[in-house]
Amino acid sequence: MPSSRTFPWSKFKRIGAASRADLRDLVKHAEGKVEELDAQLSEDLFRAVGSHDRDAVAYLLWAGVTPRFQQVQAVRTILQQALCDRDLEMATLLSDHHASFMPIGEALEYGVDSPSSVAQTARYMWEWFANNVYLWDPANAHLGCNHPTLQWLSAALRGTAGVPCKFHKQLVRANAHYHNTYNLYPSRSIAGDTRTHPNFDVSHVDVVRSWPPRGKPQWPPPASVADGTLRPATHFHVLEYWSRIRRLRRVEAAYAAKDHWRTLRVFVRRAIPVALYWQEVTQKRLCAPGGVGRKRDFDAYQADGF
Repeated sequence: MPSSRTFPWSKFKRIGAASRADLRDLVKHAEGKVEELDAQLSEDLFRAVGSHDRDAVAYLLWAGVTPRFQQVQAVRTILQQALCDRDLEMATLLSDHHASFMPIGEALEYGVDSPSSVAQTARYMWEWFANNVYLWDPANAHLGCNHPTLQWLSAALRGTAGVPCKFHKQLVRANAHYHNTYNLYPSRSIAGDTRTHPNFDVSHVDVVRSWPPRGKPQWPPPASVADGTLRPATHFHVLEYWSRIRRLRRVEAAYAAKDHWRTLRVFVRRAIPVALYWQEVTQKRLCAPGGVGRKRDFDAYQADGF
């Protein structure tokens, strides 16, 4: 990634000075900076899930970290790890923040089509768990389709948490399928892996209106740092992560401004005739015989005394 000196940040600080090509380069540069730190914090998230540290997981997800699969040689994704531990509360927390339901499994990895929706990935996870329930929960394997985990996967699951910026919506789409190459070498170019359906539905993923998030202390849980689940420098990494996201949000907004103005102009051109029509109808009704406007005008004329 080129250094920041090759990008006209000074032009961007002067409103309207940066060209659209400059802004496009700024967006790519800012995305790379966010991607770099997000991949690092995702490793902490995977470690927290494996340690059953729900407080640490909730903190990192609240901070905006992408719940993606980050281990190279592991045999389970981050959501599979929670389901194999029969921790449905952890799994619900991850799914609310758009963790991928696509399981790792040799039969599924190479034997199914690329998913195009969350519901489809959840069905793949249901099939994987149903075929392996005797390994992860032999005591309840006899329940079959009535197993609590399978019942949970049968529900209409869909993440509800907002994401920090538009780039995170791309990450949700990119990580919908298990990406070995993507997670080994995270970059924007690999984020569009062909095994992910190009039209994977992320319409339910909303970008939050403001950043950084509110409602919780910005410091990580002390117990998670004390037992080594989170590194002592996690707080500083999160603050730097937020700073990079803020810059990315600004350049995303500047790059999209032209399209937004075009949308506004189209809306105004279509709305003005409608507004003038209803204004005419209203004035005719007010000034018609017996109308409120005509009565007020007559009363004002009589009260004037001129």
